[in-house]
Order: sequence, then C-alpha cells, then structure tokens
Amino acid sequence: MLAAVLLSAQMRGGIAAARFVPPYSQHARAAAVRTLLHLSAAPTLKTIASLSPNRPHSHGAHLSFWKTSFVLGTASGGEAGVNFWNIHDEGHINVGFRARRTTILDCRLIASGPVTYKVYAGPDGAPRAQSDETLKDGHLVISVRAMGDVSVELWPKPVDATMGFLGCDLVEPAP
Repeated sequence: MLAAVLLSAQMRGGIAAARFVPPYSQHARAAAVRTLLHLSAAPTLKTIASLSPNRPHSHGAHLSFWKTSFVLGTASGGEAGVNFWNIHDEGHINVGFRARRTTILDCRLIASGPVTYKVYAGPDGAPRAQSDETLKDGHLVISVRAMGDVSVELWPKPVDATMGFLGCDLVEPAP
C-alpha cells in the first residue's frame, strides 16, 4: 500500500495498474548491468548523474519532456506522464548527457508494454541505436556505447500508449 501512496493521483488515475518503482540498490543495479553486459561478475559502478522531474539537471546531464501530459514535483522525486487522457500523442522523455565512455542508463518507468529507446550521438546528432525493450521491475537498463554529446529518447510502444516516468540514473562501470 505504501508504494501506491508514493504515486500521485494523476499517475494512479492514468495507469490503473501503476506501482511506484523504487531506485535499484547498488547491488541490484550491479546485477542488472552484469546481465546486460554478459559479465562474469558484477561490476563496480560509479553514478555520474541522477535525474528526476524534481531534479532535471545533474552534473551536466538533463531531462527534456516532449509533449507530456503532466510533469509534477513530488516528495518521492517527481513524475512525468506521457499520452495521458488523450492530451498530446507521441510524447516522450529525453535524457541528454556528454559521454566520456560507455554509459549505463537505469530509468524507472511505468508502462504496460515495451518502451522504445532511440540514441542519437556525435556532432551531427545522428541516429546510433534503437530498440524496443520490456521493463524489468519497472526499470529500463540500457548501455549507450557512444562518445560526446548523447541524446536518448524514451518512447512508449505504441507511440500513443501511456507511459509514466519517475527518474533515470546514469552510471559508468569502473575501468
């Protein structure tokens, strides 16, 4: 019941099965990255930025909200809702940052289906990667192997489906 209390009335009203997604512990995040990168042991990870609607800027990284239905500050870090109540279509969340090496994004989302992520990087902002991923425990954990300025878009699938956003941590595996 506590988890439901942490979500706003807007999020609960827009997605009937919405459940609060807590941040991963260091151990859980390392296990998720180990699986993602097919490593023999869990890596040591360094958090380089933590972003949420309450804190859309952190250590040079930033969030942008494109055609969202709402962006709220809450005690648990804030929420953004995409495509709620037929307000806008094809809304998405953008995570922008400067990558020095491979960066792992651990984003907390609420979606009934897969989430599409699109990576743009380089001086020309060219498309670098795109994939549809199913959330695991409300987390989308992806590896971005690009250098320089990077933009990662998070889209619900289909593009008119509702999606909730709670936050995103950027981490780097220790060398």
